[in-house]
Amino acid sequence: MHLVAAIIAAMLAIPLIQRKVKMNHWYGFRLPAAFDSEAAWFDINHYGGRLLLAWAAIVAVSATVGLALEKQHLPAYCWTSAGVMAGGLAVMAYMASFYAKTRK
Repeated sequence: MHLVAAIIAAMLAIPLIQRKVKMNHWYGFRLPAAFDSEAAWFDINHYGGRLLLAWAAIVAVSATVGLALEKQHLPAYCWTSAGVMAGGLAVMAYMASFYAKTRK
């Protein structure tokens, strides 16, 4: 399941990094500063897409580690990987928000 989440996140990140997602209210890093201009939208979403891709890579590594574990270690792995996923999302949201506020 974690590997699927990593693949989906990577697939969502690539168009953002490539600046292919035009301003919208559904897909992308929809921070208030991103709606200031098209240039701001593409810059913030390019940066956010790179963060999302990095998060996907970390989750993929975590999922790969989980596949190699013995069953007795799975409960600890589940809690640890949940922390990695949630913590990574929180860090990504903070970094994207900070970038949006300071990007000028």
